[in-house]
Amino acid sequence: MQKVLINQYKRQDIFQCGHKAHFKFEKNVSVYHVLKEKRCYPEGCVYFLWKCMLLNKGHSCPKGYQHVGRNCFSCKNYFDEKISYQPEILLDKEEFENFQRDLEEFEDWLQSAIGKRIEFSGTVNSVKPHFKKKRSAERLRKT
Repeated sequence: MQKVLINQYKRQDIFQCGHKAHFKFEKNVSVYHVLKEKRCYPEGCVYFLWKCMLLNKGHSCPKGYQHVGRNCFSCKNYFDEKISYQPEILLDKEEFENFQRDLEEFEDWLQSAIGKRIEFSGTVNSVKPHFKKKRSAERLRKT
C-alpha cells in the first residue's frame, strides 16, 4: 500500500510573521521555522531593537561608531526597544485543525523512519539553489 505524505515543515501557506526579516518573503514563513527553529507559536517571540539616542538625532557617537552594536551596551546613550511578534495563522479554524492532524501524522512517520532505510518514489520538481556560472568577456580572453 502506498501512502502519500508531504513534508509539512516546508509549507509556507500556514503562518505569516511581521518581523522585518520576513518582508522579502512577503511575510510568509515555513512551519519548521515557526514551530521548531524559533518556537514562536503560540506564545510569540521577542526581538530587541538596539538604539542610540545620539545616532537617532544625527549626532556622532563618542566612541566613533556608525551603527549601534554589541559594544554599545555600556554607553549611557544606548537603549533597546522590546518588540513582540506573534505569527498569524492564515487558515480558518477547521483547515488549521486538519493541518495539525497532518503534521502529527508526518512527525509520527518521521520518528518511525529515523535511522532506517526506506524506499520511496517521486518526481523532482526543482533542485535549489540554482546557480549559473557567468564569465566576463575579459576573463575569457585571458584563458
